[in-house]
Amino acid sequence: MHRYAFKTVKPADLAMLREWLAEPHIRLWWGDPETRLERMIEAMDRPDVTQLIGLCDKIPFAYLEHHDVRARGLVHQTTLPPGTRAIEAFVGLSARMWKGHGTAVLHCLCIALDRRGIPTLSADLDVSNNMARHVYGRIGFVEQHLVDTPEGPAVLMLRKRGVVGEVTAPC
Repeated sequence: MHRYAFKTVKPADLAMLREWLAEPHIRLWWGDPETRLERMIEAMDRPDVTQLIGLCDKIPFAYLEHHDVRARGLVHQTTLPPGTRAIEAFVGLSARMWKGHGTAVLHCLCIALDRRGIPTLSADLDVSNNMARHVYGRIGFVEQHLVDTPEGPAVLMLRKRGVVGEVTAPC
C-alpha cells in the first residue's frame, strides 16, 4: 500500500514545477507554464497561501495549494463561511496518473485540513474538466453551481469538514 505525505514548496522545487507545468495534461487546464510559475513564486511570500508538493512513497508527484477564499476577492467566494480554504492541485508526474494517486493525495489533504478545523473546502473547476470534477466528487466535494472566474466559467464544488468520501488512503 502506498503512503502519501506533503512537503512545503521551496525554491529548490521550482525547476521541477516548471517541468510539470510544461506537461500537456497540465497546460490544458493551467495555461502558460511561465505565467503560472510566476504566480507560484509570488505566492511563496504570501501568508494566506500554502503550497505543497504531494509525495507518494517519498517521491514528489503532485502540486497542491490551499488558500483563504477571501484572498483572491472573487465575488462567488465572499459568501462562503469564514475560514474556508480553496484548493488547487495537479498531478505533475505523469507516471502517477490514472492510478488513483491524485485522488488519494487530495483525500489526505482534506483530512489534514479537517484536523486543523477548516470548516469548508472549495474548488472552482473548469466546467469541461470532467476528470477533476469526478475526483473531487469521490473525496466528498459536492457540485454547487456555475461561477465566473478570471480563467472562465467554472463549477463551484464544496466539501464540509468531516465529510467522508468514497476514497480512503494512508496519509
